[in-house]
Amino acid sequence: MTSRFFFHMMAALAEMERDLIRERTMAGLSAARARGRNGGRRQSLTKLQVAQARLLLKHPDQTMAGVASSLGVSRSTLYRSLARHPEGVLLGEISGEALTVRAPARAWHEVRRNLRDAIGRSRA
Repeated sequence: MTSRFFFHMMAALAEMERDLIRERTMAGLSAARARGRNGGRRQSLTKLQVAQARLLLKHPDQTMAGVASSLGVSRSTLYRSLARHPEGVLLGEISGEALTVRAPARAWHEVRRNLRDAIGRSRA
């Protein structure tokens, strides 16, 4: 009988300790969020890179594999990033207005110039 009582007491203490650890962990995570820190893995493509990929993909000669390799990611990562950031929302967030592309992007320097101009307009 005493061994059963001892076992129950140890189990209750272990459960209490587990609850304390969970409580402290949750408090630490919420304090980190309040400081602006979010957990998890960083995204491999920034919003700017996704916008560049969208502009490159508008050109008929560009392939998903080519754009993905130029960004240093796999095709599946590029597909996920494009799905995660809808086109209208993304371009509006970067420039404050919709980007207008007069001609298809033919080179990286043209894409960067367009985005740099758009970002410059949004900061002014």
